[in-house]
Amino acid sequence: MPWDKDDYPDSLKNFMAPVRNKAIDIANELLKDGYSEQRAISIATAKAKEWGEDHDKQIRKKRALTNKGANVRDGRFAPLSFIEVISARRRLTSSIRS
Repeated sequence: MPWDKDDYPDSLKNFMAPVRNKAIDIANELLKDGYSEQRAISIATAKAKEWGEDHDKQIRKKRALTNKGANVRDGRFAPLSFIEVISARRRLTSSIRS
């Protein structure tokens, strides 16, 4: 199945458009040469990353900063379990003592 800039494998969704488009072009050529979709995606991804690095392109989209360790579910803070509260308390007191 050939891909285009609007319909491409999920594995390319976090790539910047220029690198993703290069991967799509490479994958489509590999499909024409008889490669399986999985193998074509794998090879195209590696080659597109290499191309991006050679051309000083940003490879992946920047991720939003997250609160590491925050107990977030569906975009909302979820209540902590008793064990999570005790663990957090221990970490806090040990960092204060240091």
